[in-house]
Amino acid sequence: MRATGGQDRDDNNTGVRFDDSTIARIQSEYREMPGLRLTFDQMRRLWMLDQRTCRAVLDQLLDAQFLKRTRDGRYVRCDFRQSMRQRHHQEI
Repeated sequence: MRATGGQDRDDNNTGVRFDDSTIARIQSEYREMPGLRLTFDQMRRLWMLDQRTCRAVLDQLLDAQFLKRTRDGRYVRCDFRQSMRQRHHQEI
């Protein structure tokens, strides 16, 4: 899948091509919705990615420790609990 704009990349020479704007868009969604918990299939549908592209993008986000996989197979921000605690303390 080729998104518009940004630097085109090949994730670890797998032949799967995606664009920096794809990563930025996904990171933006997770930042805007701190409690976002998506399965792999939900991610594919939400961001209209084919299976190989979604896997390549997801692997990059996992390697960068932006996302982590929960025991129930959903993907959440690595700092989700920390950001929720900070928000709670700011409100007090």
